[in-house]
Amino acid sequence: MFVDEKAAGEAQTAEQKNRKLKLSEAIRIGARLRPQCRETFFWRGASCALGAAAEAIGGYTDERFPTDWESFFGAPDDIIGQVIVRNDCGHTRERIADWLESNGY
Repeated sequence: MFVDEKAAGEAQTAEQKNRKLKLSEAIRIGARLRPQCRETFFWRGASCALGAAAEAIGGYTDERFPTDWESFFGAPDDIIGQVIVRNDCGHTRERIADWLESNGY
């Protein structure tokens, strides 16, 4: 009985470790790594909202950036477009993450 309980607990832990981050979560994590920039993914040690998310999800940097945004970020292209617009219009990455979270991303 003890072994079965432990195995179930280990399976849950493994599932949690392999869970894909939501875009809002990834932006929040990446935003802690560097300051924010606008109109480009990375610039002089800073990142935009999507740059922050890409860095948090997969260690991407300016030299290596995902090309299939919808599958990489787990959000449709129109949502990704809104993230870009909001970032470039001056919204903080935290505010963008709040908006994404309120919309389920």
